[in-house]
Amino acid sequence: MKLNLGGGGTRIEGYISVDIDINTKPDLVADITELALQSNSIEAIYISHTLEHFEYHIAESLLHKFYDWLDWGGTLFVAVPSFDKLCEIITKGEGDTDYIRGLFYGNHAYPTDMHKSNWTRQHLTRVVEDIGFSVVGTFEPWVNNREGTGSDASGMWFEWSDGRRESLSLNLQLIKD
Repeated sequence: MKLNLGGGGTRIEGYISVDIDINTKPDLVADITELALQSNSIEAIYISHTLEHFEYHIAESLLHKFYDWLDWGGTLFVAVPSFDKLCEIITKGEGDTDYIRGLFYGNHAYPTDMHKSNWTRQHLTRVVEDIGFSVVGTFEPWVNNREGTGSDASGMWFEWSDGRRESLSLNLQLIKD
């Protein structure tokens, strides 16, 4: 079994979508903090721009759950707004916009649309390695979202004043080994 947790309206072929918002029409309506699954029973988990909606201790508890649920050799694909990249954009005076502020704090468009934690690559890597995951590397967005629209935010981009385009998402591929 493969899960897309907190994916909103994003559908990934072969993955069961799980979301708390019934309006996104997930395969399973559930609060992922209350979801209970059998240990070593999941092949892969994809969670994109969801962890930041939880306080650190809850997000870390979820990562522990994911490790438990994944079978040995199972893969966790985790994407969060890149706090490193967002800070760079703000400090260089390039992006004091609603778009960038929304990645810091959420857009507050609905009750759960607020961010309660920010993740740097160093911090997220340390947390997942302490749990037991191995970081395989990064991954490219699965859903075409080059213009920053749609529900899979792993493909959100920022265009610098010099024309460079960079991802605003920290996308890590992890293995339970």
